[in-house]
Order: sequence, then C-alpha cells, then structure tokens
Amino acid sequence: MRYFESRLNYAVSSDGRGVNHATCGYDGNRWMHNRRQTRSSRPSGLDEELETLAKLCDAAVEGAQESCDSSFEVTALAVATDQVIDVDEVRDRRYRQRLRVEVRPPGMRSSVVTLGGTGAWVTTRLSVGRASEFGRRATDAASAAVDARPVEPGRMAVVLSPVAAGVLAHETWGHLLETERENRPDWITTGEKDVATDTIRICDDPTLPGGWGTYAVDDVGATPKAVDLVVGGGVATDIASSPGRMRRASWRHRPMARMTNTLVRPSGETVDASTLCTMGAIRVNGVSGGAVDPNTGRFVFHANSGERLDRDGRSVHMLKPFSIGGRLDHLFRQVIGVGDDDEVAPASCVKNGQRVWVGVGGCSLALEDIDVA
Repeated sequence: MRYFESRLNYAVSSDGRGVNHATCGYDGNRWMHNRRQTRSSRPSGLDEELETLAKLCDAAVEGAQESCDSSFEVTALAVATDQVIDVDEVRDRRYRQRLRVEVRPPGMRSSVVTLGGTGAWVTTRLSVGRASEFGRRATDAASAAVDARPVEPGRMAVVLSPVAAGVLAHETWGHLLETERENRPDWITTGEKDVATDTIRICDDPTLPGGWGTYAVDDVGATPKAVDLVVGGGVATDIASSPGRMRRASWRHRPMARMTNTLVRPSGETVDASTLCTMGAIRVNGVSGGAVDPNTGRFVFHANSGERLDRDGRSVHMLKPFSIGGRLDHLFRQVIGVGDDDEVAPASCVKNGQRVWVGVGGCSLALEDIDVA
C-alpha cells in the first residue's frame, strides 16, 4: 500500500501573533521531510493564510469586548490545518479552521472558553461574522459564570444540549463499540435490545458535510459509510466492523477503528428545544472528561457548563462545574424528550496515544433520574 501524508499547520494568536507552521510527509516506508518552515522556504499562500487567521482573531476579540469592560482579559487563537492524504492514488484533502476565544473575568482563576470550527471540505471556512459571534458568546458565558452557584446534589431530570448529548454518546456507546467483539464486556452484544428508547438513534457518519470527522477515504484507502450504532432501542452494529473506519493520527501510527462524527438523532416525535427545557431541573451545556467502567457499566462525567432551570424552562442562574452519573445500559433508556434542534461541534479524541479529529452533537435530550453531584 502506498501512503503519503502532507500537512501544513498555521496558528495566529491575538496576544502574541505567534506563527507556527510545519510540513510533513511519508511515502510507504520512507520518511520524506519534517521541518519547520524557514522564511526562505515558506509555502505559497502562507501570508494570505496568516492574514485570514489574524482577521478572525481580531473579530473574536472585538466581539468579546463589545459586551464586557476593560477589566476582562480576552485572548483568541486561530489555527488552520491543511492536510492531504494520498492512499494508493486516492487523494483526500482535509482543510480545517478552528478558533479558541478565552475570556477571564476579573478575580477568577479560571476562564470561559468557546470553541468554534469548520472543516472537512476545503471550501468551508470560518467567517469574520462567526468569529465575532464566538467572542460575544464567550463574554456572555464568562459574565454569567461570575455569579454561578453550586449544584444541589440529587437524582433529577436533566436536559442535555446537542453537543453534550453527542459527547455522552461518543464517550459511552461509541468507545465501547470501537473495541473488537471478543474484548467487550459480556453485557454488550450486537442486537441487544432495551439499551435506549426507540425515539432516538445513535449514528456515526463520516460523510457529514462540514464535519470534523468527515473524509473521502480512510487511512487504508477504504470508502466510509454512515452507520447506525444504536437504533430501535438496540445495538445495531459497531465501529470495529463498519467500513472506512481505519484511522491514524499520522504516518507514525498504525491505523485502528475509530469514530468519526458521532451523533444523536431523533427517530420519533420531537418537541421544540425551548419546550424541552421545561422537562428538566438543570441544563448541561458542556461535558468534558469522565470515566466509564466497562465491567459494571457505571459512568461519571464532568459537566463544565450548566444552568438551573425554572418550571417554565427559563435559566435561573449558571452552575459551577458538577458531575453527572448513572449506568450506561440505563442512560439512553431514560430519555423522556427529544428536541428538534441540530448542532454539531468539532472535537478531538485520544485513544492509545493517537489524537484524531471528530464531530459530536445531534439533538438535545431530556433524561430522567440522572445522578447529579
């Protein structure tokens, strides 16, 4: 098999305007080059790319500063990756832009970060307007975080944002169905029923337009197809046996079965997203980190952003970071409402030391009897 990879990375920050770009390539078993570009060997279009990223940083900072005073510390970082993979003469170009906006309120040790990105198709790029929106969103969240309160622990109904629902699907059923069948816990079998309600399906879609886990061919030259992992209340298939899922972080690594864009989609009746908020006591906006015990099916995840809701579904106040937990085989059986919204966010996933880009999201969910602490 012939495998060639070429990658260009560009980065511009609002506080230092630092530039970092490199190329790498690999052809079969022969390492081609791996170097930081010098001024004399700059790739064509570098200055234009850096100017574009600088404009995104400026727009994000200006958008953030529109709604906060000068005591807030605001920084932005824009990064672009232009990657070309050639597997047995099948060429796949993967271009991605991502923007990180960080807002630190006065007197707070931690900061509030919003992440935005676009990718997969070379024709999709972040606009200055969207960069400004990310900045305003970061400031709004940072201002609300100043008055955030601790969560009241207990078992309660919870509303998950589309991105939070996608992250949970990725970290729970997604990772469990990445493993080979003989290595899975006994309680997970393909065709097993009653692991979710029939109002949702969990799918993995490497063909999603604009998704960060989207590509034309995987890293062994196979054509990917979208599959349903959980549908009709049961496990339908797995990542390990799905076509076009062999991915690797770079030429240095061995390909392995990995997720792409993991999504929670409705398969039945939906309700308006604002109405869905009346079904829960709190709303989880973001999930980062956690643990799943594959032997017992117990899970605990860290919610880094959330808010308390009143009976009308309106936000009462922001919540300080908290945890949500339960049993994996019960989690998606506890769905009591499915939203009509749709959002997919960029993310990265690390497994066995290999980091690959993925997408997470879908629709918002309301779940009952979730442990909150």
